[in-house]
Amino acid sequence: MSALRLLAVALAAATLALPVQARTPDACAEGATALADDLYAVALDHFSDCLALADLSRKQRVEALAQRGYAYYMLDENAAAVADYEASLDLGGPDLNTLIDLGRVYYHADDYETALAVFDRAVSLDPESADALYYRGVSLYELGHYHDALVALGKVMTLEPEWSETYYYRAHSLSEMDRLDEALASFDKAIEFAPYDGWAFIGRGNVFFDQGRYEDALRDFTTMVDIDPDHPVGYSHRSDALMKLGRVEEALIEIDGALGLRPTLADNHVRRGIVLLQMERYAEATDALNEALRLEPDNAWAYNNLGNSLFEQDRYAEAIPFFAQAIDIDPEYTVALFNRGLSHFYLDAFETALADFDAAVRLSPNDNAAVYMRGRTHYFLDANEAAVADFTRALALDPGDDDAYTARGLAHHDLRDYSAALSDFDRALEVAPQSTWAMNGKGRTLIALRRGGEAAEVLGAAVAQAPRYAMAHYNLGRAYYQTGNYQQAAESYSNAVALEPQDSTFLLQRGRALSALQRYDDALSDLSIVIDIAPDDSDAFVYRGQIYSERELFTEALADFDRAVMLAPEDAWPLNNRGLVFADKGEYDAAIVDYSAAIERDKGYFAAYHNRGLAYHELRNLAEALADFNQAAKLQPDDADVFFARGDVHYDLGEYQLAIADYDEGLHLNATAPWALWSRGLSYAQLNESDQARSDLDAALEMLGGEERSDMALRTCRQLAGQGSIALSLHYCGKAAAR
Repeated sequence: MSALRLLAVALAAATLALPVQARTPDACAEGATALADDLYAVALDHFSDCLALADLSRKQRVEALAQRGYAYYMLDENAAAVADYEASLDLGGPDLNTLIDLGRVYYHADDYETALAVFDRAVSLDPESADALYYRGVSLYELGHYHDALVALGKVMTLEPEWSETYYYRAHSLSEMDRLDEALASFDKAIEFAPYDGWAFIGRGNVFFDQGRYEDALRDFTTMVDIDPDHPVGYSHRSDALMKLGRVEEALIEIDGALGLRPTLADNHVRRGIVLLQMERYAEATDALNEALRLEPDNAWAYNNLGNSLFEQDRYAEAIPFFAQAIDIDPEYTVALFNRGLSHFYLDAFETALADFDAAVRLSPNDNAAVYMRGRTHYFLDANEAAVADFTRALALDPGDDDAYTARGLAHHDLRDYSAALSDFDRALEVAPQSTWAMNGKGRTLIALRRGGEAAEVLGAAVAQAPRYAMAHYNLGRAYYQTGNYQQAAESYSNAVALEPQDSTFLLQRGRALSALQRYDDALSDLSIVIDIAPDDSDAFVYRGQIYSERELFTEALADFDRAVMLAPEDAWPLNNRGLVFADKGEYDAAIVDYSAAIERDKGYFAAYHNRGLAYHELRNLAEALADFNQAAKLQPDDADVFFARGDVHYDLGEYQLAIADYDEGLHLNATAPWALWSRGLSYAQLNESDQARSDLDAALEMLGGEERSDMALRTCRQLAGQGSIALSLHYCGKAAAR
């Protein structure tokens, strides 16, 4: 680093500035000469001989200790250097230059806390010392105290306004605080005062890189190569920029150039591995990453990218141990935590994934990707409120993230907050109008709102743009089915099945659409395939049983409903359907048993009350039938058939006024029910209200044509005659005879 170059120069300047005293012993003078010639081992021997002299003055001993300390420092013998500097200070008292030199040794040894304490002592001696303030600032920077570093370096700028290294570290502090534009300005000043300092160009290039200005970054990294073509850093950084620009082949050439200059740099082998991963040359990438680990066995970055190599090959379980190794080496390695969480996520191990994403967010609370993926994990754990909170936080970090809007919309949908869901999907489509994921989500929510026509329009656009998006084809089928367009529903489901032939849900829904089209053989084929794929899918047995029942294949229907009841013993729906088969066979007592079991499992199951009421009516258990229809009417007050059925019970009980009231309510809900009009007409006839009776009976007959009308006319004649409405019966029997 350029700072280390500055350290060496400043140390030499500070140390050699000490004048050689008159009558300096030869050993001491020869040590100073060797030090000036960078002959540090020779200097060390001479200063040791010098310090062994008994007749050295106190001042000479203080100076010799400081000079030998510098020789030790340059030979990387930091402990000996510290001992000599401390001895010099103990003997000679506080000295600004010696304190600065001592602090530099600690700084060089990465002991920044102790270095800072020493530089604080130096500043207390001379608050205007640019050197002391500078090194205090860079120590604060290394400790992550970026604001304090800016304050200290600001004082240096006042004292030494053209000192490039001050601007260099000020820029780095600003960059760490995400004040990137200010960091660029500070790097500009560093380059202005030291135009041949390649490290300043590297620093500025890194800021450009962080801003996504990769061409500008590449230009600065190239300048470093021009300034110092024998240093690998310019080539390695140029490789990084080229990767971002998609120029992968060139990136490989650059990193190979860096390794040619210094093949023992482990991180550059990691970089080479990353480039090869991008090229999908996985075996070579693995070799490069393993070479990095041979050179540096605790290189967490290499382990993380070995995991990435396996992850990109969909080998998630194999990737996890490598991410774990990276985390063991560096427990605060956010990227590795994120990657391990992502691997667990893809393996559907959502609880384990959540723990990793939690840790990543704790370490990097502003990491949008980690917050977003934690939200997705909450979603798949059905913790939708927590998911909404995470997606909201992700959007605060990146308001233009269309995926976060879409994901939040899905969570709102599952919370049945359909208004909020639609708002999110619309916002996602404002940001990314071509987002088929958002289109699919919006269509799904419109279906939930029973707005099938609008859903079909949105989903049609999605499949036009992404014809291989199976789920969008499936949801388009649902939209068509909801609008009663069973033919297009079947076609859309077929498109989904063509893309994912083994998806049992797609096949099941196509079977339903084919059944609605009365293409029973095709429907049975689909549902039988579903049962082969998913033999525990109770819904498939119910739907197939319904088709068998429709075709009066009651034995087969009962077998399917029996299987469904066994698979889902707590589900009311299969029991209700089995009851319907018994009713169709005239076995009303058996039907009532199943309807009662369905009601026991779901006290709010309207259909079971309605169907049991019909069965009781057939058995002439009118009180029980009336009680069931009363409950059904409470549960489903908008169902006309319930009121018609209850009206029939009241009629049979001789409660004609109550019957008329029920027929009125039902006809208000469904005015085109001819047999309800017919029944109300008979009720009026029982009350001798002939005009109203004739009006309803005539209207009922007008609604029907052909054989149905003839059948109703004959039944009208017989019913009126049977109940003693002689005048009316003569009228309608005459009509029946005429027909």
